[in-house]
Amino acid sequence: RLLAADLTARVLVQQRVDVAVDAIDACRGESPTLLKGISLSHYQYEAPHCRPMTDVDVLLAGRDAVEVAERELLARGYWQSAPVMWPDSHHAEPLYHPRTDTKLELHFALFPAGSPLARSRAFSREALARESLQVEFHGRRVRRLSPELQLVYLAATWNRDLSSQALDPSFVIGLFDAVALTRPPFDWDRTLDLIDDGVVAASVD
Repeated sequence: RLLAADLTARVLVQQRVDVAVDAIDACRGESPTLLKGISLSHYQYEAPHCRPMTDVDVLLAGRDAVEVAERELLARGYWQSAPVMWPDSHHAEPLYHPRTDTKLELHFALFPAGSPLARSRAFSREALARESLQVEFHGRRVRRLSPELQLVYLAATWNRDLSSQALDPSFVIGLFDAVALTRPPFDWDRTLDLIDDGVVAASVD
């Protein structure tokens, strides 16, 4: 049973990788930022399949870049269901892989426009540029958040979800993410410097 679960996890993570690669290629030479599970699984865990994930999240330069990538992926056979996103959402309508139905969310911001977190300097474009690392992902150049900003983003996202949704077992994954992120040489002083207001501070606390 353990070997079967391990094999299943490897197959599932490869499906997520395939979707991420398609999203990167659809950006036409730009370097998108990998978010959440697809980033953490490859750069914070011992092996990608050790970190479960249900979808793929990728941050692009803005709405125009998202629209270009979206058109490219739809032309490749990706599909969308009926609209589900609010008007102030921070990502486009989800896309689904034509064969595996793996969900892809193309982000143009980290938080919805109406959220206080969207106005925090910790998550501004300037902070993202400063706290993003250039890395290679399956032969392609991409960006990922520094472990310090990733922890602040994780805490803020977790706190926001807990405030608006019922407690779900999937939230436990965030605890494992936090442990993986804070292994040495994690810089706590740098993390504290990123916290600029009470909303973000309350999330990290």
